[in-house]
Amino acid sequence: MDRSQIKKLNKLNDLRLKRQERKIKQAKLSYIEACKKVENRNIQINDIKEKKQDLTKYLKIESNSKSPIKREYVQIRRFWLNYDLEMHEYYLEQELDERSTNHNNYQSDKKIWHKQKLKSQKLSELYVKSCKQHNSIIENREDEVSQEHMVK
Repeated sequence: MDRSQIKKLNKLNDLRLKRQERKIKQAKLSYIEACKKVENRNIQINDIKEKKQDLTKYLKIESNSKSPIKREYVQIRRFWLNYDLEMHEYYLEQELDERSTNHNNYQSDKKIWHKQKLKSQKLSELYVKSCKQHNSIIENREDEVSQEHMVK
């Protein structure tokens, strides 16, 4: 392989490397966004659990009350809190899957980038070696030409 071919391959690989770096950046942003979604969902779930505990405390305090309105309020409130909790737990599972997928994509993109980086380094080394060989050939020719002139 001559120097010009190596140089072209090196440029091509540099373009691939830059494209992969952009891909890694996007994958990282997607992963961070998925982590934030999971964190927010956990906050919502904890808030609902807290409200359920508060409702239980309220029920204990008001246990002496015979008011049907209060009991009905507690039952309705408990029903909707349970509904909200189930809904958020369902979405949490999906968001955890999304986060896991995004993390795997990010790791995969990093591995590809690393392989391309190694390939780029090898091509650079090959180019330097080719240049040294080319320079050596030129020096040998110059020496031969100078020796021919000395003989004449």
